Amino acid sequence: MLKEYAKLIQLLILLIIILLVSYIVKNYFNPFLYIVVLYLLAKPSQKFFSKVTKSFKLSAAFSIIVLNLLLFIMIFYLSNNIILLFQKYIVLNIDKLRSFYGDFINLITVSGSGDILNKGSNLIDSSIIRKGAAYTSESIVSYVIANICVYFLMVDEVVLKKAFYSFLPTSVINNIGKSILKLKKLAAIEIMLALISTIETLIGFIFFKVPEPFLLAIICGMLDVLPYVGTIIVFIPLIIYNIVLKEYFIAFGLVVLYILIQINREILETKFIGDKLDIHPILALISIYIGINLFGIIGIISGPLYILLAKNIIISSTQEDFT
Repeated sequence: MLKEYAKLIQLLILLIIILLVSYIVKNYFNPFLYIVVLYLLAKPSQKFFSKVTKSFKLSAAFSIIVLNLLLFIMIFYLSNNIILLFQKYIVLNIDKLRSFYGDFINLITVSGSGDILNKGSNLIDSSIIRKGAAYTSESIVSYVIANICVYFLMVDEVVLKKAFYSFLPTSVINNIGKSILKLKKLAAIEIMLALISTIETLIGFIFFKVPEPFLLAIICGMLDVLPYVGTIIVFIPLIIYNIVLKEYFIAFGLVVLYILIQINREILETKFIGDKLDIHPILALISIYIGINLFGIIGIISGPLYILLAKNIIISSTQEDFT
């Protein structure tokens, strides 16, 4: 009886483990995503520094330091240029913006929504600012912890792998190894899709004569890998800005451009993930969608990971039945 349902029991146990681990990571271990990203970015440079220093500890330290310096320079450059771009937008069209602001205030006053606006501003001044400060400080702490964890992961990688593998059967280790390799392919696919979206955005911004198209396209490319956030952060202000300036053709064009980029991305994502991970495109899309809705960014990993591990269980069980 148990043998007949062994496959189903294994799939249910795997689902429970994936859900439990994803829930714990999402709610109680914020540095996880920082660790994954920093490790993937720092690992290639560690191989280079290890040839020079002949030391795992020094190579790990150098790779993390160099990575953080590059990230700091990139963030400083982008933030500085964003501020300059924002100032440029305001200065060039200050009269139109003032006129729009005056019309907006008059509309609010006439409609009797002034009290709502004041309450909203008080809410922003109090709760949102406090939450933003708490989130920022928490993110900084998580980032520092992630750097420390990545250092020890790179230094003691062999020891940690041996300790981890000692608790698991060989078949499970092989399944996890194959799934991790495919998840690396998933990361490469996401980077490639972000690059494609960046090029499409750049072409669209140049066509609609958006100021600083290269800078804004790069920002869109970086935001493209983030679910829920994404390029909408850039597109909405641009669309509103052009509506304020009464550039309705450009505003409508940016709306169409955003929709086309998102549709194209979903089609390419489904196709590439299905081909590279050896799973049906519909399963790939559903696993990512459910994973993101349940666990946010972590769901991009946990959703496809469950499908890949489940597929390995089904295939191995089928092969055993034939033998």
